[in-house]
Amino acid sequence: MMRTAVILAYDFPPCLSAGAQRPYGWYLYLHYYGINPVVVTRHWDPGNRTPENFVRSSVCQEIIEEITEKGQIIRVPHKAGFRDKLILKYGITRFVIPRKTISFLISFFRFFIPKLDNSYEIFRAADNYLKINKADLIIATGEPFILFKHCFILSEKYNVPYILDYRDGWNRGITNNFDNTGLRILKGILFSGLEKKFLKNSKAVLMASPSFFSGLQKLYHEANFHVVYNGFIEEELPGKMNDKDYPSEFTISYAGHLYPFQPLGKVLQLLNRLAEEDKNFKVRMKFIGSNIDNDFINKLVESSISEQISFEFIPRIPLNDYYKQLKKSHLLLLLANAGTEWLNVKLFDYLAINRMILMIFGDSGIMTKIILKKHTGYICRNESDFIHSVKELFNEFSKTGMVSCSAGPVAEYSRRNQTAEMAKFILKCVE
Repeated sequence: MMRTAVILAYDFPPCLSAGAQRPYGWYLYLHYYGINPVVVTRHWDPGNRTPENFVRSSVCQEIIEEITEKGQIIRVPHKAGFRDKLILKYGITRFVIPRKTISFLISFFRFFIPKLDNSYEIFRAADNYLKINKADLIIATGEPFILFKHCFILSEKYNVPYILDYRDGWNRGITNNFDNTGLRILKGILFSGLEKKFLKNSKAVLMASPSFFSGLQKLYHEANFHVVYNGFIEEELPGKMNDKDYPSEFTISYAGHLYPFQPLGKVLQLLNRLAEEDKNFKVRMKFIGSNIDNDFINKLVESSISEQISFEFIPRIPLNDYYKQLKKSHLLLLLANAGTEWLNVKLFDYLAINRMILMIFGDSGIMTKIILKKHTGYICRNESDFIHSVKELFNEFSKTGMVSCSAGPVAEYSRRNQTAEMAKFILKCVE
């Protein structure tokens, strides 16, 4: 018997964010395992590669429904709000403090004032669907965590159980750890009660990382928790490359957003040191879909960048092209902070590409465990480890033109296999 799951997801293709791939994987594969997915999301215009494009009103201002053999997608219009219009008029770099203040206030008051909620049309569309269609389950994937409230209300109204999916942490996420103490306390006061309420009434809780477990269990220990890793979409992976397709320069690639707490500045300083010590050492740093440019690099590094280090900046690109760019690398950089429990979604893309991973600064966290389990990278716990590892890998490149990687099988981390495990879990929840 086929079950129907209504999925509330703000990010969804053609949105190019990493977060869009999680519900997209469910849409692609759930129907193989007895679940018909009905994804309710917003319109995303193709080519949304800059921050400004993420907040502008969608071109289409109508509700569009798509029905395929995989399931159903309901796309609702998006209208730019006041904060969004500030970004569109003045750019992302001006009025940062007022804009962040407005964003924080909206993030709280939208739980009580629908006009402030840019996901409210998703709620309305899901409500209209459930008025005339039977569903066995509602799933909300956050962030934005306002979707958890929508899930809660729809569940009560239509007597349908719901599951909350933590793609990121809400009040206990990695980025919250680097907020100032006052802001963390304020977030806790404002949001912890709401979060506990939604957790308490959920049928189960999905998490993208086991690192979320301890914090969520403290908030509500009776919840039924299950980890569903993000994984990679196998069908989008490029085929085998010929030797001529490898870059002629020693290339280290970094994919995705860069956060202030990540040690990119330290990495560049260490590469500078290597360039000073060895005039033959040359490296190309490639940033894919990152929020940085040459000006950012110059501000980040106090000393001048060696001419032996070059840079390439590639905007957000479709998934297949993104995988191809990763493939055209010798090393894949993973930035971490020792003592910080974090599972970055890009790790699974890196594993799928079969390139050596260079992680700095690693410790005994979940990412280190996965990399060591699959024999696919160097864990640099300090500066000396990083210097030694890069020297060794550059020497291999100088001799062979490549950096070998003999990773163990990673199929368990494909989004299809992760969705299969997820389906087993949620079918038990609705028995």
